[in-house]
Amino acid sequence: MLIPGVGTQRTLLSAALLVALVSVPLLVRPALIASALIIVLLVLPPGLVKETQGTLAERNTTYQYIQVVREPGGRIVMRFDDGIADQSVYRADTALTGGEWDMPLVVPPLLARRLHRVLVIGNAGGTTARALASEYPGIDVDGVELDPVVTELARQYMGLDAIPNLHVITADGREYLETTAQHYDLIVVDAYRTEYIPFYLATREFFSLLHAHLNAGGGVALNVERVPGNDQLVQAIAGTVASEFPQVWVWPALRFNELVVGLSDAIPKLSLAQRLAALPDEVQILKPLVLASAYVAQPSLDPLTDDRAPVEWLTDRAILAYIAAGGRLDERLLPTAP
Repeated sequence: MLIPGVGTQRTLLSAALLVALVSVPLLVRPALIASALIIVLLVLPPGLVKETQGTLAERNTTYQYIQVVREPGGRIVMRFDDGIADQSVYRADTALTGGEWDMPLVVPPLLARRLHRVLVIGNAGGTTARALASEYPGIDVDGVELDPVVTELARQYMGLDAIPNLHVITADGREYLETTAQHYDLIVVDAYRTEYIPFYLATREFFSLLHAHLNAGGGVALNVERVPGNDQLVQAIAGTVASEFPQVWVWPALRFNELVVGLSDAIPKLSLAQRLAALPDEVQILKPLVLASAYVAQPSLDPLTDDRAPVEWLTDRAILAYIAAGGRLDERLLPTAP
């Protein structure tokens, strides 16, 4: 309970002070000396939890540790917990990143309706919402983010309030869908907590809920993490989505991220190139990549459910195998990179 309010360092010091005070009757002098030193440390301003060059802010919240860093080239990144992956990135001069946040930009031409209203589950610093609003001007975006401190820091350091027609909702993504009557043309799910997708956002019941909140002809897009050479989690999620949607496309866009797209109206495979011809000019460069590697996933015979969805086990096994084989975290960006 103390960590969100006073931080990890002062919480540990407070616990140490309590132990020292309890020890006073038995060890008067040492306990009093220790208590005095701890009080001095409590009064001093706490140092950074992670000594990272360019750190703009860091916070411990009810949900996680958050760090915002300005990199030497001027790019601002938001990281959670262990900081292995960037959760959001921001450049003042462009909405494109070359990362996983650009992947959903190829989806709108695949829909059977014009894009007007979008929901982003896992809004974080607003990178996906910014890209969609930039490349498809005039759309309305609802961004659901569980942690209010993430939104606060995104407003302060990542230009969140400058994204046109973005409405941020503080809630769990599934809980929001269970309590709203709103419908969308496109729902993007990018709700990682460090390396993991919350299991309850990867089940047949959740995908049924997504489908129920789509307008006719709409679709969903999921950013699913993988490691090179192991796409078991992607296959499990894509197969589960396919058990609820008429057609599911998978695009292995990046070495560590794939895009899973569920369409409420199936499209002929031979029409994919024609559909992608309608991509915005800045995103046209992704068309040949999609055509070269995207494929249609089949429904799973054993879909993930609320009762059984071992997404963490699948993720851990893949990561450990990759590390054991000497794998490196060397992502290759999409050609939309600035």
